[in-house]
Amino acid sequence: MPRLGLGPDRGAAHGHEFAEAYLAQVQDTLGILTLDDGDGGSLGTSLPPGPSVKAIDMGTQWAVGPRDPAGSAVDVSDRALLCMNVSADGELAVVGGADHGLKEVGVRDARIQRELFSRTDGHRDWVSCARLLPDGRILSGGVDAKLCLWAANARPARCADLEGHTGSIAQVRASGDGSVALSASYDKTVRAWDLTRGGAGVGVLRGHTAPVMHLVWQGDLLSSGDRSGHVVAWDLARGKPLQAPIAAHRGHVTAMDAAGSANPQSFVSGGHDGSVRLWDVRTNKAAMEARGLHTGAVNELSWHALPSGADLLVTAGADSQLRVLEPRKGLAILNTAGGHRDFIYSLHTAGPFAFSGGGNGMLVVHEIQTGRCLYALGANRAAVRCIHATRSVLIAAGDDGGVMIYEFESAGPSPRKSAINLSRQQPRAGSSREARRPSSSSSLAVGATSNFVHSPGETQHRLGSSSRSTGGVTASRNAQAYADKRKVAVEHAAQIREQRRARRPTEDSNYPTETSSNYPSENNQYSLQRPADGAGGGGPNNDALDTFCASSWVGPGGDVPSQRREGGTAGSVPGVVASAQMSEIDRLQAMGDAKFGKPRHR
Repeated sequence: MPRLGLGPDRGAAHGHEFAEAYLAQVQDTLGILTLDDGDGGSLGTSLPPGPSVKAIDMGTQWAVGPRDPAGSAVDVSDRALLCMNVSADGELAVVGGADHGLKEVGVRDARIQRELFSRTDGHRDWVSCARLLPDGRILSGGVDAKLCLWAANARPARCADLEGHTGSIAQVRASGDGSVALSASYDKTVRAWDLTRGGAGVGVLRGHTAPVMHLVWQGDLLSSGDRSGHVVAWDLARGKPLQAPIAAHRGHVTAMDAAGSANPQSFVSGGHDGSVRLWDVRTNKAAMEARGLHTGAVNELSWHALPSGADLLVTAGADSQLRVLEPRKGLAILNTAGGHRDFIYSLHTAGPFAFSGGGNGMLVVHEIQTGRCLYALGANRAAVRCIHATRSVLIAAGDDGGVMIYEFESAGPSPRKSAINLSRQQPRAGSSREARRPSSSSSLAVGATSNFVHSPGETQHRLGSSSRSTGGVTASRNAQAYADKRKVAVEHAAQIREQRRARRPTEDSNYPTETSSNYPSENNQYSLQRPADGAGGGGPNNDALDTFCASSWVGPGGDVPSQRREGGTAGSVPGVVASAQMSEIDRLQAMGDAKFGKPRHR
């Protein structure tokens, strides 16, 4: 398989294709090698409630775009980033990916604070999921079938290995108080871990017949979905399925989410069949459904409460479309939002906005209620895998190995743009940042209603509006000024070269140019030789050929040595018998024969 996304033949924009192919191979292999550890499938204790979703109060700046559309870039890895989680206070983000490691990134200063990997600690394959716990510890899962519980603030980083799964870890979730974690795996099980006892295993939830890909844990609701299209709702107290697995979709279950706090016993699922269904765990039946919602798979979905209190369901499909559904009308389509030209890989909702990331690196922002496309940002060179919004910043990570941070509201000292802005950053040794830098071709016009499209290092472009922000105008003027200065410098350099060519014949007659009358031509019988003075001239160690070559010429109007004009004498060049009729070229060949011992045969 080609190296992930950064090969010279195709480039980072195709990294997501390699990632999907690799995961498919892993999953097929694990389907053959899955082992049963003999656990009958139960919990030693009841599970605490899952985490709750908190609303974010977002300011008016979010409707018009970030303060600096170029954002702040953090060069994390030369491999794809596959997962990201942000602390509750929005100050720290942890990312992991295909380089087998994780890194903590400070959101305010946009710098890497700690690397979670060493020869003795960490994962030995791709990191597929991660969670920041309330006490500062980090729980990560990988393709190597284990979880790592990382100590808070330890330097060097240390972790405890939580082993028990026999297949890749697909997702990990933690309870609201951080005391218990759940992990879903390709080994067809869900495992529970007691984080208050160093990650000791609590029990195993069995009920799936295919790799478990998705896990929903919110309040007293726990449900999971697998690659055979089945979903299971679980009893938190007993660790048993509430009902038999439900055949929810044709093909894989591709996305799941809880149906909000107003529906504590319901969840939604999306599948490869392009359909979305709302499930009530008490009846084990679909309460609502929207068939054929997307052409192709439902890649992501999010049940979201607007600031007004109304619940809406946002879905993203393989057809590059976002659709907003109204649950109060049986999942009727409220609006359809465009703006993407590639596969949609990630979806995040916050406040009145939906943030979606595409395979071409574009992060598009929509207003959920109306479906209006507000603006788009060039957040990645390849696929945007992860998106998260806090009250003041928007964070994105993806296949080019970089993290982009966009500031919207003042939350303290701004990031140091001069050190991390892509347009100014110098690639470090061994880094592929230069290759991953978004080019101008990544800009995307998303429609007449859009405000701007931006890629890191480019100027801001306004669409459908005659007004321009101060930052956009300044960036445009700076770019034009740079282009003008470069043009003047190139023209000045060309003039200097021409002047030097013109001066050479008069300044140094020993080094004529093509434009000089001293250059050998049909009308100039003399050849350019080394000067006869000191350096390179006739010395005690020089032979006949060196002596001949050291005979300087004066050029037109000068005096040529008599031995060169008349053919010289036999004694003038030792070792060479010359005649008056020998031409200059014959004498040179003869001296070469005498020096190198290779007589010329005619």
